[in-house]
Amino acid sequence: MQVFRSLWFAKSMLTGELLLAALYFGHCAVCNPVSIVERAADLTLICEAPALTEVTWKLNGIALQSGRQHTLRNVDQPDAGNYTCWQSGIMVNHTYLVVSEKDRSPIFSSAIHCRARTFDGNITCSWQTRGAATFKLKYYRRIPDSSNHVMDYSNSGTNHSYTFSVKNYSPYVEEYNPIIFVVEAINSVAYQKQQVVLHMENIIIPDPPQNITVTLEARKILNVSWLYPCTWIEPYSYFPLQFQMEYKSKKRGRTVTGVLIDGLSKVINLHSRTKNCRVRIKAKDMFLNSPWSEWSEWTNSIYV
Repeated sequence: MQVFRSLWFAKSMLTGELLLAALYFGHCAVCNPVSIVERAADLTLICEAPALTEVTWKLNGIALQSGRQHTLRNVDQPDAGNYTCWQSGIMVNHTYLVVSEKDRSPIFSSAIHCRARTFDGNITCSWQTRGAATFKLKYYRRIPDSSNHVMDYSNSGTNHSYTFSVKNYSPYVEEYNPIIFVVEAINSVAYQKQQVVLHMENIIIPDPPQNITVTLEARKILNVSWLYPCTWIEPYSYFPLQFQMEYKSKKRGRTVTGVLIDGLSKVINLHSRTKNCRVRIKAKDMFLNSPWSEWSEWTNSIYV
């Protein structure tokens, strides 16, 4: 049995929207923290009113039982909301109850996915929710006495993305301790937390190559050149990329893929004449077992 005692006195009734924004995430000096309870648990709310006085309870303004204690059995989402206790028509104190669920996902509709475009310490994480929610974000290193870095984020939609910079990050230092990124979410009835363990070497996904030029000589010699994405860190000799190319000739109509290149150009003999050839290229870090970038847009050849 869990017991929650209201320790703060409220001067006025707060709406559910204000409570979500202020209570749990600490933006209100006179508000109770949100009470987070596991689904199916039992708990007792205790009103800190003077003894020998009549106390009544309300849930979201609807009258409940009388008595200094209010007991809930087998808590579920319909039990969530703003509990207030009253004495002689005056609200004494309150607590906002939300339900946490381990076996279901009441708020998130996807896992957290994170990506770094290069070795500059900037990480972008994205996730989806089933509806509007209020969030608290933080990250920390998995080392003793690591400090939490709490970040402000607000979005009333269902598709979420946040970019943060890792403090004291250096691309020249071996990474031994992963980064833990945590998203806490709360809505009017539920609380949920997700976290992801990030190793920079596993989330480096560069942007596609840029300035792709494709020429077709004698209608069968394909010359392709390109540049590193402008978001990639320099020097390129220390942070080299590997490239993969796909090309499709108009005559054959089929796509040839799997051409791996370490440089910034490629000459391909098509062995048969064609009027046009389309090319696209993607990139990845040469030394890491990290994902490939997205493909570049298809580029048409110029006949010379």
